[in-house]
Amino acid sequence: MASWAAPEAWFAGSVHPGRGKYLIKTGERNGLPVSLSLVGEEWELYDTDAAIRQVQP
Repeated sequence: MASWAAPEAWFAGSVHPGRGKYLIKTGERNGLPVSLSLVGEEWELYDTDAAIRQVQP
């Protein structure tokens, strides 16, 4: 899990190391790590970072 933690520093345009990664937990069982990858038009449909990119420093 340490590799999914927040990076020590954030740089504009960089991708968070945990982006698209999830841990599925049920009951007392160990978590199941999964990764989500967008394909085709999904990149435009689910671009939740667009507003952040438009912010001027």
